[in-house]
Amino acid sequence: MTDAQKEMVVQKVGYAVWFGGMELRAAIWFVAALFEVEMTEATEIVHGILGDCAVVEMTGIAEKIGDKHVEH
Repeated sequence: MTDAQKEMVVQKVGYAVWFGGMELRAAIWFVAALFEVEMTEATEIVHGILGDCAVVEMTGIAEKIGDKHVEH
C-alpha cells in the first residue's frame, strides 16, 4: 500500500469516527497497525484527522449562516 493510499484510508477512518461509524479507540488501533507506529503517534494522527473533520463541519455551518444573512 502506498503512502497516498494509507493517507486516504486514514481520512476515511477519521470520517467514520466523526460520523459515529467507528469507535475512536478502534480507529487508533487500526492506524497504529497500518503505519506500524506507537499508540501515541497513532492517537495524534487520528486526532489530527478529527480536527480536519471539525474544520470542514464548522466551515459548512458558517457558510450556511452566512447565506441566511445574505438572503435577508
